[in-house]
Amino acid sequence: MEVYFSGTIERIIFENVNNFFRILLLDIEDTNAEDFDDYEIIVTGTMADIIEGEEYTFWGQIVQHSKYGEQLQMTRYERAKPTSKGLVKYFSSSHF
Repeated sequence: MEVYFSGTIERIIFENVNNFFRILLLDIEDTNAEDFDDYEIIVTGTMADIIEGEEYTFWGQIVQHSKYGEQLQMTRYERAKPTSKGLVKYFSSSHF
């Protein structure tokens, strides 16, 4: 079953600039995953335009990683409108 998680990207943990694969930490604000009771989740997948501090919605499957636990294996995502907090964080980062 496909689930979604909406929230703010707290941190990009890993990124491969060659293929846009990223691992990130999402502070959860909303979800339809009934049995998920944590306030943050690791999201993995191919994502081209991710900005720390911005709000996104991610859809996909919850998988159990043998070493790192529950994660969302993302199939698609959508960014909410940019906020001033997210823009300041982006322009202060090494990506700019």
